[in-house]
Amino acid sequence: MRQDTIIPTTFNRSLSLLRVLAILAIVMGHFYLQGHDYMLSTAVSLCFVLSGYLTAMHHPFERYSIKEHFQFFGRRVAKIYPLHVLAVVLCVVILHRAINWKVVLVHLTMLQSFIPNADYYFGYNPVSWFVSTILFLFLMAPWLIRAIRLLPIRWQWVMLVTMLAMQFWGGYINIFDYYHLYQFPPMRLLDFAIGIAIYNLSQTDCFKKAQSQLSPSSATLFEIGAVLLFALFYVVGEKYLHPHCFRACCSSFVQVFIIITVMVFTHMRGGLVSKMAQCRPLKWLDSISMEIFLLQLPVYLFFTVLLSHIGSDPMCFTNLPLWAILLMHMSALLLAAWLAKRWFSSPIYHFYVKKIEPVFIGPKVH
Repeated sequence: MRQDTIIPTTFNRSLSLLRVLAILAIVMGHFYLQGHDYMLSTAVSLCFVLSGYLTAMHHPFERYSIKEHFQFFGRRVAKIYPLHVLAVVLCVVILHRAINWKVVLVHLTMLQSFIPNADYYFGYNPVSWFVSTILFLFLMAPWLIRAIRLLPIRWQWVMLVTMLAMQFWGGYINIFDYYHLYQFPPMRLLDFAIGIAIYNLSQTDCFKKAQSQLSPSSATLFEIGAVLLFALFYVVGEKYLHPHCFRACCSSFVQVFIIITVMVFTHMRGGLVSKMAQCRPLKWLDSISMEIFLLQLPVYLFFTVLLSHIGSDPMCFTNLPLWAILLMHMSALLLAAWLAKRWFSSPIYHFYVKKIEPVFIGPKVH
């Protein structure tokens, strides 16, 4: 597949860093930061926006091809789907939960996020709805990317502003609390399309000219300023802003502002934050980010079951100091994610690419 633009070799890993931070924020929000649902919803939305941006950057789909579409979608299924099945199996085994074959069938067909019933989209491994939704977005990506690209730039700006306004209004009225819209894939197309639009607009001559005039020191100021403003917004906004307004900002403008300033505008002149993102620990975390996300609950459940089997009250795990629970859980989660990546996800993916994919698409697609 060809690219619209040549991605510089100096392109920093800030987008990947932000994705890792978003996933870690989701884990923290699920287990240790109860009451900070706004941060959790921002992190989830950010993951979808980032996915849209990165997909448009690496896979422009200039000419639609069934083979290219199959290769793109098939590889993403091969990366995510086996891990999803593993996580669900671990949850079932650890909890000794009775098997509901209707729910199992829905999970195997990746339709759980389409069904407005928590027994399905939260069944077994509650975060599995994300897999169902993101695979739907990847399936739709070629058509969505091409459709947005056909719009004149001014209309793409109008579309981006309109979508952000829709996100803001949805956050203000807390639309995601109705039914299962938080998980519903067509609703998440909005986040995905925002990421695609941001990428297209970042390729305009006006944007690139502004980029070229940015010095490394200015990039550093932009990056540090964005991080500080983001932190200040959460500290001050949650305390002083009206809850509806704060929730609306979390749903829309915050993550887009950070993507534009830190992750897109400064990537040609990497500042301090971008350079910090090049460190090996963050690259390693990025490589196992999906494993961290999908295995967070099975690893946590393992501790409670382990304590019960050694004769301890499983509730004593939750009565430990927060730092102790966090240290044990995160250490075990990182280890489990690395092992799953090394011995499960990667071998299956490479087997798919080398053995299964050629059977369906023939010669390698360029």
